[in-house]
Amino acid sequence: MKKILLLLVVAFSLQQVKAQSFQKGSVVTTINYGIDIYSVYQTYSAYNIPNSSSSKTSAAGSRNWNFEAEYGLLKWLGVGIHLKLDNYFTSKDTSTGYTPTAIGFEGGVLINAHLIRANHFDLVIGCNLGFSTLTYTADAFNDQIYGDGSWTDLHISPRFYFGRFGINLNFYDPVINYKSLTSNNSNWGLGETVLASWLGKGGGATIGIQYRFIN
Repeated sequence: MKKILLLLVVAFSLQQVKAQSFQKGSVVTTINYGIDIYSVYQTYSAYNIPNSSSSKTSAAGSRNWNFEAEYGLLKWLGVGIHLKLDNYFTSKDTSTGYTPTAIGFEGGVLINAHLIRANHFDLVIGCNLGFSTLTYTADAFNDQIYGDGSWTDLHISPRFYFGRFGINLNFYDPVINYKSLTSNNSNWGLGETVLASWLGKGGGATIGIQYRFIN
């Protein structure tokens, strides 16, 4: 009887070792919240004055929500989509008392390699490739600067499972590039400087939950 129980325990243990958190045909969705920090290279143009561009380097940060859906193309390879909503930190204008808003949105495809696939743990590395939009509202008159551009990131994400549900961390290096920004205000004063381009490189981290639909 003891030998039978021992064999059952060994068989169960081997089954647990063989069990994998991700495999071909798996569908995993995640919802995450996080913060990004960027080093930003900006260029400005003086309105209606040719060859008047200037530039500066500054810092930027944002809070963000992320949604991801991934399909197991192979037992170690996943592809899918990633959507991200950014709310950038801004400060109140001391002269007008208005706090500007800066909202960004990213969307694109994801490619993930699952390096470790244990029963309760999944270590993921990958990249996101897509587009980004930015809308900066400068004042109470709804004067805006806006545009779109490219978005990429490289990321590493440890995922922990408790059955089909789990929690995850995500660490990444995003790059966002708006090469040509414009404004809805055609009445800028002569020589007034307007943001023309925005290139941000930095790092970010999120925490969230995931759910696996298929074993």
